[in-house]
Amino acid sequence: MPRATENLAPSLEREKDTTRNNKEVVTEVELHKDPTLGIDKDHVDIAKDNEKGKEDAYADLAMNEEMMENDDLLDEISEEVQAFEKELEDERIEAISQLSPSRKDRLSLTKLKEPSEVQGGEVVARGTSNKPALGKIDTTIAQTIGKRRGSRSPDLKGAAASKKLATRGRLSPKAKLLKPSREPSASARNSLKFPRHEGSTDTSKEKHRTLKEAVKESFMASKVNPIENIKFIDSLSRLGVSYHFEIDIIEQLGNSFDSLDFNRLIRHDECDLYTVGLLFQVFRQFGFKLSADVFEKFKSEDGKFKEHLVADTSGILSLYEASQWNTHGEDIIDQALAFSSCHLKEISFQSIPQHLAVRIKNALKHPYHRGISRIETRKYISYYEAEEKRDAVLLEFAKIDFNMLQILHRTELACVTRWYEEMEIKSKVTYTRHRVAEAYLWSIGAYFEPQYSQARVKTAVALIIFTMLDDTYDAYGTMEELEIFSDAIEKWLPAPPNMIPESMKYVYRIMVDFYEKLDEEFENEGRSGMGDVANLDAFEWLSSNPKIRVASEKISRFTDDISSYEVSN
Repeated sequence: MPRATENLAPSLEREKDTTRNNKEVVTEVELHKDPTLGIDKDHVDIAKDNEKGKEDAYADLAMNEEMMENDDLLDEISEEVQAFEKELEDERIEAISQLSPSRKDRLSLTKLKEPSEVQGGEVVARGTSNKPALGKIDTTIAQTIGKRRGSRSPDLKGAAASKKLATRGRLSPKAKLLKPSREPSASARNSLKFPRHEGSTDTSKEKHRTLKEAVKESFMASKVNPIENIKFIDSLSRLGVSYHFEIDIIEQLGNSFDSLDFNRLIRHDECDLYTVGLLFQVFRQFGFKLSADVFEKFKSEDGKFKEHLVADTSGILSLYEASQWNTHGEDIIDQALAFSSCHLKEISFQSIPQHLAVRIKNALKHPYHRGISRIETRKYISYYEAEEKRDAVLLEFAKIDFNMLQILHRTELACVTRWYEEMEIKSKVTYTRHRVAEAYLWSIGAYFEPQYSQARVKTAVALIIFTMLDDTYDAYGTMEELEIFSDAIEKWLPAPPNMIPESMKYVYRIMVDFYEKLDEEFENEGRSGMGDVANLDAFEWLSSNPKIRVASEKISRFTDDISSYEVSN
């Protein structure tokens, strides 16, 4: 066997072991259960023009009709992936064996291609553009990290991690409890690809449009009954398709909110606990502050909620979800939260329909509006499908829409993964955690809609950079090096100082390069991405360190350190 092939074989074995280990982590990402998070080489980066509108973002997406009709929507992929991975490994080994020794020596990872756009169901390379893509930094990093220090993993930061709160991350103690790092979590190799499901793309898109029109007709027809109309809005929201009808939803909620007849109706005895709780939750969710006194009629003379309400399982659940939208000083909502949560825990162990029991347990663990929207939508689709009074057309539309978005999200994740591989972060910044899938999941939790595709990719890349910075401060740099590093960031120097290690220089270059190109893109597009909100008053307010900003920073720091502390102990 040629020497080049002998040297490459252990690398292939390590890659296969890592792929198997990564499957367990990817399974936890409930957005999709497909452990292969890459994309085939026929695909290149996603288009940058998804901001043009929801319809444009959908128009060029492929989808899998078989997965839509499956009860679980997602499980069908797993078996195909396992067979695909084995086939892919065999093909790679066979291809390597046929290479000449000189070509084997030059074998390397595939580099990130130019951003692409989707056309006619196929992804094709984009032409020249004045918007710079996330390119690779042209620099060579000396292999000196291992010579300076021993293994220092940030995966387990130790009990001393909370000292970041005192030092604000700049001068983290070097003597932290550090243990060997685990295998990287779900970072898709560029040699992997997720299966492309060949189906009738045109038929699928047409079916989506037809169902959307049918759902809108049903929605508009429900206006004759304001209460049923708001219940329909709740279903649209929980099934993850309300963004298609945002203007109509706000208009109809506004009309009902301003109607005196509606306000009298909601306070009438005919409106049960389930209905009032649902109406309260929907209005608050969309920015209408419905008065909390709508719950007064459910209280007895002693000021407590009536005990007979416990028999209404759906009503107690509705009251609990409504109580999540309280504001400061609403005592009756605080009472509703205590009353409903206490009884829901008891009800969840009683003899009730299985799908309702699961929903109650999920609500107690993660209230609907505090969860990741795509995960909450996936759970509710299963729940809604088990309901007797479900709308079959709305359910089918929700399934199709979910899968179309999922394909877009997986394509975006592949784009981020290829950027990560091109930057060679794993080999050049050996001390950092490799958290590509987690970073993307964070961004998708902020905004999942198709028109925010570009924002999700940029946010995921920014979070990867934040992770490298966090690990640099927590688990690698010395006190002196971090002082120099922090000073360079504050001054925003175009090049890193010479007095820091090569790996820290590389992190600095990635950070500066990313934000400089991001600034150029925003300048070329003539916008900041924040619309009319980003005016001078808003900037000055944010710069004044308002309480809400300080509180969110503290919560983020505590959350970060608590998770590290729990892992290390």
